[in-house]
Amino acid sequence: MISIPRVSTRPVQLEAPTQPKPVDAGKTPRPATDGFDPTPRDWSAFNGTQRLAQGEEGGEVGGAGAKDPVRSTVKLSKKSERAIEHMWRDNDPPLTEAEQKKIKAAFTELTEKQILQLDKSDMRIWKGQGLPPDLADLGLGVPKLTTRAAYHPGLKVLQLNPDKGAFLSDLRHELGHARDDIGDEKKATKPIAKIADADARIAAIEKNAGMMSTSSKQFATQTLDGDRKLVSAKMTIGEAREKFLARVENVQDDDLFNSGNARDGYARKSPEEFYAEAYATYHGSDTQQQARLLAYAPEMFFILQADAKANKMPVLDVKVLEDTKL
Repeated sequence: MISIPRVSTRPVQLEAPTQPKPVDAGKTPRPATDGFDPTPRDWSAFNGTQRLAQGEEGGEVGGAGAKDPVRSTVKLSKKSERAIEHMWRDNDPPLTEAEQKKIKAAFTELTEKQILQLDKSDMRIWKGQGLPPDLADLGLGVPKLTTRAAYHPGLKVLQLNPDKGAFLSDLRHELGHARDDIGDEKKATKPIAKIADADARIAAIEKNAGMMSTSSKQFATQTLDGDRKLVSAKMTIGEAREKFLARVENVQDDDLFNSGNARDGYARKSPEEFYAEAYATYHGSDTQQQARLLAYAPEMFFILQADAKANKMPVLDVKVLEDTKL
C-alpha cells in the first residue's frame, strides 16, 4: 500500500505564468534545463526564422552540489556506441572526451533497439547554436539556445549549448523527450535531410513531431483506489498527469519530484515535461526524488517501471522507496 505524503501546510503561491516563483529563504533555485515548447506549431511557412522551441533562461554553468552520478549498470553494446558516435558526427570541433563519456552514460537508459531506431531516424547530437550543417542548409532553423540543452522533436536534434556545459541529469531529461518522441513510432522515420522536396520535408517534420505523452496510447499501470491501495489500470500519459496534478494541487513545487537540475515544479508544465521529468527522475540516482515520483505520480512511476522491466533495464525497488523520507 502506498500512502500519500502529508500535504504541505505552507501557503501555495498563486502567480501569473510569466512570473518567477519566489524562492524560500536560504534556498538556491534550480535552473531550468529545457527549452521544449509543446504549443502546436504552424509548419506551413516553416523557415530558418520561425521558432521551433521556446528557450528559457538557465542558471549558472556547472555549480557546486550538482548531482550527476550514473545509476545504470548497463554496458552499451558496440552497436549502440557506434550509433551514438554517428549521431554526433557533425560536430567541429569534436566533442571532448568528457562530453562523449557523459552522453554515452545518459544513453545507458535506452535499449540497443531504441538507440538504433534513433540513429536510423538520423537523430543528431549537436553542440552549437542553430542546427547541423545539412539541416541548416535546407533552410531549417531553431532559436538561440539559452538553456544547457534542448531536444527538438520532428527534427530529432538534441542540441547542446556550446557556452553552458550540460549536466547528466539535463541529458537524461532531453533523452526523455527523445524517448517520448519515438515511443509511438513503430519503425524509424526517414531522415529529414534525405527528403528533397521542401513541402514533403515540412510534412515529414510535422508528422514526426507527435509525442507519446500527448497521444491516445494507453499503458498498463497501477493507480490508487479510495483506500489508497494500488490497483491495476490502463491510462494515457495525459491521464496519469491529470491524476498527478489533482494529487499535488496543494503541494509546494519544491516538494515535488525533480530530475536534478530542473526548475522546481517543472513536471506541472505540460504532458511532455511531465514525461521527461518523470523519465529522468526514474532513471536518475536520487532516491528521495524517486520516492516522490512514486508517492505523487504512481501511475507514471509504474508505466516507467513496466517499460524498464519489458526492456530488461534496471528497475527501482518499490519497498525501498516507500521507506524513504520525502
